[in-house]
Amino acid sequence: MKEFFYRVIKGDSVVGISAKFNLPIITIIEDNHLTEEVAEGDILVLRKENRQTYKVEAREDINAVCKKFNISREEFATLNKIEYVFYGLLVYV
Repeated sequence: MKEFFYRVIKGDSVVGISAKFNLPIITIIEDNHLTEEVAEGDILVLRKENRQTYKVEAREDINAVCKKFNISREEFATLNKIEYVFYGLLVYV
């Protein structure tokens, strides 16, 4: 696992930071105990797991993603702490 710090700049959002560093949104939120959007100057801990990430494609649901990567829904939920997916979401698989 690789861990580093990131200082939020003007115009940043959790979604944008997620895309910029190829990290699932839930990882950023949980690692930094976020309850609201980030603000300029905030310093975030970004932790990159030794796991593959995947960007959900159009018309895919959680079952399709699990089948594509041969993982159970339970394992998916444990990794990502979510129970549904949507287009463009970055998740661990």
